[in-house]
Amino acid sequence: MERPGKALLAAIALQLLLLAAIPAPLAWTRWTGETVLLEMQPVDPFDAMRGWYQDLALEVGDPARFPEESDELREGRRAWVVVAPDAAGVARPVAVRTTRPEPVGAGEIVLRGTYRGGRIRFGAETFFVAENERGALADDLREHLRDARAEVRVGSAGRVVLTALRVGDRRYE
Repeated sequence: MERPGKALLAAIALQLLLLAAIPAPLAWTRWTGETVLLEMQPVDPFDAMRGWYQDLALEVGDPARFPEESDELREGRRAWVVVAPDAAGVARPVAVRTTRPEPVGAGEIVLRGTYRGGRIRFGAETFFVAENERGALADDLREHLRDARAEVRVGSAGRVVLTALRVGDRRYE
């Protein structure tokens, strides 16, 4: 039996590298990004095709929440959101721009999103819930909605990855 040729092995290696490259930026952000807490509101808890999840409306995704005049946001275009943590560590909206702001103030963090349907979306608005935790999460959200936070990691390029929900004194991963 003939051994596989170098070309075949190279083709297989290339395909494996391409497959690994797809989740690599998100994994890198998750490992190396800065942890930020964002205020949020739950939106929808169940989809028959995807199972139990929690859609989130992030406070920093609402252009009306920004104290500064915002640049002209356009549907489907990039939006750069500047936030700054308050005394409790929760990131508060500072500014939204259509080009990446450089430099930003001390302690400020830049999030990269896309303006869609009147909101800025970061790709971190859906949290999948383990079936055995969905009841506890729903109860905690009812009781502690004011203390509900999305825990995200933000990479140097502004990429946002949702890592957990903090509700009251509980953390859901």
